[in-house]
Amino acid sequence: GMTQYDIDLFINAKFVRKFLVVEEHVVMEITKHLMPGKNEVLFLANKNIAEVRRSSSPQHYFRVIIGEGNSGGRDVMITKKMVDYLRTALETKNFQDKFTLEVQ
Repeated sequence: GMTQYDIDLFINAKFVRKFLVVEEHVVMEITKHLMPGKNEVLFLANKNIAEVRRSSSPQHYFRVIIGEGNSGGRDVMITKKMVDYLRTALETKNFQDKFTLEVQ
């Protein structure tokens, strides 16, 4: 929770999920949101400084990774990173960041 960012994920202009700063490690399947060919991924990172800033360190970060991989039981192994999105506690503004994924 040190970054004070919540991050909305959109794929092909459709809302997929809000990642909250208070959540622990989250793993989710997004294949159903993708189509063959080019896909647009949009992250909206909203800084939520209520009354006090918890940190201004770049070592505190919120990271979302989109990739191809394998799952077995409770374990997920990403074999190919496609997007590695990072926001740090040092940052203070809101962000809109777009990426293009090529899916077969």
